[in-house]
Amino acid sequence: MCSNGKEIDKFEQIFLNKIKTISEGISQISESEDHLDQLSNEIDELIKYTTNSLHFIPAFTIRKRLTEIKALQNKLEIIRQKRLSHKKFNFKSTLNTKKSPKNIQKTSKILVEESFGFHSRQNETLTLFRDELVNKNIVLKNLKNCHVYLFGPMAGIQLIDLESTRVHSGPVSSSVLAQNCRECHFYVACLQLRISFSRDCRFNSHVGNRAVLENSSGIGFGDYSYEYEGVEEDFEFVGLRKGESKYAGVDDFNWLNQQEKSPNYYFFE
Repeated sequence: MCSNGKEIDKFEQIFLNKIKTISEGISQISESEDHLDQLSNEIDELIKYTTNSLHFIPAFTIRKRLTEIKALQNKLEIIRQKRLSHKKFNFKSTLNTKKSPKNIQKTSKILVEESFGFHSRQNETLTLFRDELVNKNIVLKNLKNCHVYLFGPMAGIQLIDLESTRVHSGPVSSSVLAQNCRECHFYVACLQLRISFSRDCRFNSHVGNRAVLENSSGIGFGDYSYEYEGVEEDFEFVGLRKGESKYAGVDDFNWLNQQEKSPNYYFFE
């Protein structure tokens, strides 16, 4: 217990020093784009340090610290968007009477409005909290070498074109779709799990119905083991029973031999 207390004190000291340094960096931010990227990388490292401490830090402390980090991310994103808008304005002012097609702007806006999640990111640690997730359909698309933490319940998740990425997800009231994913590790709890055109992925899963596999290989299944503050309540919120999972039930649509197990998937502890 004493050792655990020392670990917590050490974590708090390191965390507070790092968050102070990042906060000062944001308040004194320069015009350099490299400075923005450096601060973003420092925030990612702080998220990794915090989430790697989940095993000995109380859940309410982790939640509090991740909320503080989220506030820094929001500040940095506001600065980035303001600069982007300024650049766009300057660019438009040089076009004189030349106008871009209206349909291009409309399409871009629709793509942003119709999806909620993370797109086209690499080597980042990404987080969303309960108030950002409840009753939403989350889309994670085109991520590479990322760590994603979803602390709350959702309506559904789409995992599309992910590579070497880990996703820790709270429970989902409907389905999780994994499509064209490679060498990923997922923690998902849902009513239905559907996997297609994917390979060499591991799923720590809680499912209400048998998982469905299509055109995929090297897929591993184990029991759901993602813990965070409020996960029990989130299971109740979406209508799942935490101890009743059918993760060991899998239907492979590309394996018609009912007498033998498909070689396209396996189980792990």
